[in-house]
Amino acid sequence: MARLTIPDEPTFATFTASAQAVFPISFSLFAKENLSVSIDGVKLLQSDFTFSGTLLDGGGYAGGAVSLNVPATGEVRIWRNVRPMRASNFSPANNVPVGSVDQALNRLTAQQQDLAQLIADAVEEAGESIGLIGKANSNLGNVDAGDYSGKVFPVPIGGSGAGIVPSNLRDRHKHFANAVTDFGVSLFNPNGTLKDNQAELQRAIDLLQPYNGALFIPPQDGTDPRGTATFYVTSGLEVRDTSTVAGLGVAFIGLGAGERTRGLNGRGFDRGVGLKLADGSTAPLIRARPKSGHVVLENLLLNGNPTNIPLPQHIVEFMDRSDGAYGFGLQSSNLYLQGSNRSGLYLGAARGLSKAYDLAIDYCGSLTDAALFIGCFDCILTGVDVGTSGGDGIVLGAVAQVDINGGASYLNNGIGLRFSPECLMARINGFRVDKNAKHGVLSQAYTSGGSILPIRRLKGVDFNDNGSAANNTWSDIFVGTGDTSLVIETPAFLGSGGNKVKNNIEFSDATGRAKVVGSYYAPASYVSDYTSAPSQITT
Repeated sequence: MARLTIPDEPTFATFTASAQAVFPISFSLFAKENLSVSIDGVKLLQSDFTFSGTLLDGGGYAGGAVSLNVPATGEVRIWRNVRPMRASNFSPANNVPVGSVDQALNRLTAQQQDLAQLIADAVEEAGESIGLIGKANSNLGNVDAGDYSGKVFPVPIGGSGAGIVPSNLRDRHKHFANAVTDFGVSLFNPNGTLKDNQAELQRAIDLLQPYNGALFIPPQDGTDPRGTATFYVTSGLEVRDTSTVAGLGVAFIGLGAGERTRGLNGRGFDRGVGLKLADGSTAPLIRARPKSGHVVLENLLLNGNPTNIPLPQHIVEFMDRSDGAYGFGLQSSNLYLQGSNRSGLYLGAARGLSKAYDLAIDYCGSLTDAALFIGCFDCILTGVDVGTSGGDGIVLGAVAQVDINGGASYLNNGIGLRFSPECLMARINGFRVDKNAKHGVLSQAYTSGGSILPIRRLKGVDFNDNGSAANNTWSDIFVGTGDTSLVIETPAFLGSGGNKVKNNIEFSDATGRAKVVGSYYAPASYVSDYTSAPSQITT
């Protein structure tokens, strides 16, 4: 009869369940009390489930099945945790059976594995990428890249399917998979038709997310019939809820993405790696659920395909957290979002810690959705170009501690930059507001914080050719009724072209105020009047 061993193996299993009650596990254990089970992060009692398996010679099980008393829907996680204890001693001067020695060593090995996994989980939950996980838990590095049967771990750097990975990415991402070689993502089906990669990419996300893993999307030779080397998905990709916010997430990394030129003439990558919603899609291209953890997007072109989808969708959506709890947001660099009947990027309420470098959003937005909506806090965006929106360019919702450094909001069909009534504190530095159809900047009075004094600062912002929708109707800066939040430092109202703005700074009525320091005003040929109410400006 077989006896128990403790191989180098995963010591937990994760399932996405839909009214499922029975879950097979293959790792070794000694008794049911060694098992823990959670559903969407909520741990069950021992009385909530049973275990069945084949008892081996000398005791223990090489896997088995966990049965829940009530079928579960959601993420079911089953893990082993052998308590570090020894209940008895071997009697002195007796012949100790070999099986007893083996079982004692089995328990010791199992306890070491479980301790390593607990350390790994604790480090990841703390959000620390210090390499400890790979050292403490050898399980994470020893699963073959092609082994996707049940309990799968991401491929470690240098593993099968790694391809060429820059050293800076090796330092930041301890576990990864290659979308093409490890998951079969491709531009075409074998018969030459465009391939829907939704299932393969979603599977990769689900496997990588528990480890802060990265999905590398390599550039492809050739292009699809519509002109760009983009991978298609039909129903959108979802970064799912986790049991905890801290430390969990997934990265999408494009390798060798092309360069783009920033500014009014820049329209994204000359070449590069892309994902695109296929015709008929009904969900955002990438959606991060309220408790999904952080999402990293680097060196990518993401296309919302607004012409051929039945319902308007965001390209990238971080869903609002209705519970008001703090949630991670976006980390990105060299990201280009193109084509959506809603927002290109929607950073929902109660999200935080978002950082983006070299972000471009073109041909997105509508009369009801800005091309870029920021509803979070503790957000820093550097080098942000938002242009040719169907509505407003940038809208700041219920935000605090938001910085936008460098970039432009231009050629939008609505307002270039809008401070909503919920916006508490935001700083716009070294920015251009150009050629927007309506106001360049609109600031509405703060209504959400009682006696809290909002501060919205425009520093070194240049205004040029706004109000193109109608001559002498719109202004570079419009201060709404009762708004006293604006501090405007060294603005430059440049002016060019044949259209006149109504005012460089316009006040809705006598209740608004603004502080202006060191302004430069355009020639009179550009503006009907510099300010609608000079007395409402302090210096």
